[in-house]
This record gives sequence, C-alpha cells and structure tokens, in this order.
Amino acid sequence: MNLMVVRITLPDDNNFYKTPPLDALPDDWNTLPGSPTAAAYGDSFLRKGKYLGLIVPSAVILEARNIVINPNHPAMKEVEIEIVRDFTFDSRLRS
Repeated sequence: MNLMVVRITLPDDNNFYKTPPLDALPDDWNTLPGSPTAAAYGDSFLRKGKYLGLIVPSAVILEARNIVINPNHPAMKEVEIEIVRDFTFDSRLRS
C-alpha cells in the first residue's frame, strides 16, 4: 500500500466550509467500507461547488473530523501544500 503524508494550510474563512449536522448525513455514513449513499452525498457536495470543504465526522473516531476538499472551488488557489512525502507505519505500532 502506498501511503503519503500531506500537510496543507487551508484558508481561515468559515464561509468556505460546510459542516452538516450529524442527522443530515446519510444513515449509513459511517459504515466500513464506505457506502454508496455516503459517496453520493460527497459527489453532490462536489457537484454543487459552493464550498471549498465539507467537514464531516471520522467514520472511525466520531470525535475527530475530516475535511473533504473540493479541488474545483475557486478558493483552492489559496490552499498551500506544504509537505508531501512517503509514509510507512513504524513497526512498533503493529506490535
């Protein structure tokens, strides 16, 4: 599996982001592997193009958040990609 570490800086403007309430997400949004309805929700977000980012709970850790970034949003030009490098898990994490 090829994994990468990427660090980015996003614009600090809340108008660029949508954070839907949990009850607005598809019922099966947190199933693993991902569900077709959750994928359709994300596809719809991207098609509408209104926001740079969709802030959603992690399917693995409910208290954590993920940001789905719309690469076609005009504010993408303000996103700074700072680090891109290969990543491998330290063997101590697997023991």
